Amino acid sequence: MEGPITGLSTNGKGAIITVMQKIQVHVPAGTLISSPSRSSLSIAELLDSTSFEGLEALSGFLGGNVIVNGTVDVESGVVQACDVFVNPADAVLQGVITELTDTDRGLVRINGLPAVPTSDARVPACPACNDLGFAIDLAAIPLGSEVTVRGYWGPADGLFHYFHLEVAGAPACAAGLQASIRRATARLDRGEIEVSGGISGAIGSAPVIIDVMGGEGKAHWSIGKATVVMDPVHRGAGTYKFRGIAIKPFPLEGIRIMVRQGMTVGTSPGAPGLVPLEFP
Repeated sequence: MEGPITGLSTNGKGAIITVMQKIQVHVPAGTLISSPSRSSLSIAELLDSTSFEGLEALSGFLGGNVIVNGTVDVESGVVQACDVFVNPADAVLQGVITELTDTDRGLVRINGLPAVPTSDARVPACPACNDLGFAIDLAAIPLGSEVTVRGYWGPADGLFHYFHLEVAGAPACAAGLQASIRRATARLDRGEIEVSGGISGAIGSAPVIIDVMGGEGKAHWSIGKATVVMDPVHRGAGTYKFRGIAIKPFPLEGIRIMVRQGMTVGTSPGAPGLVPLEFP
């Protein structure tokens, strides 16, 4: 279920989210709560009435948007949440960088509109990255570069507050071979996993291989491999996509990847931790 948040309260055992003034969502303590840039929020953070920057007319997440997975009581209509995603407001701005105002603080202008990174701990700004997901040096980005920012416009201050800034084609800060996971989805009924992402730092023409591995605790096992398709424009960069069916054992806790080019093994997310899978 998805909709606007019109009420936030507590019942002493967790939180109650009112959606569209009528639907009650019960969020027990221990429920997974996330935001666009935080994988886990507490009940207290969900209920925090402190206004977000630029949204001083609103109280915390009130007026924002919520996506809930859970079960519905047919008689009462109350939703018991299994996991909750909250957003104070959501907008995507696409354009070009027209001014690098203060790159140390992440201040830029996009199509002339001033944009600033969010500093609220509930939706902190992620490091600036390129379209493959690798960290970039914002100060080295040429004016006119294509950029996408996700966040919200603040009517109180006239600024676009972003928690994600992505510059297409920008070089990665790290020079070595590295791989990213942009998306990892799964269908448990089919034993299916799809993983896509990118690489940078490849040297020469040798094939770049992505090893996809399932994990549980400290154990991990091979699921399959994908060959990277190199970018003809941006040297050393490329993309990959992996799809596996009837995977056994199925990695419920998540996956990790390893990137290799010849004898060179690069860095990648999921080590030593695991990247969780998205279930539709």
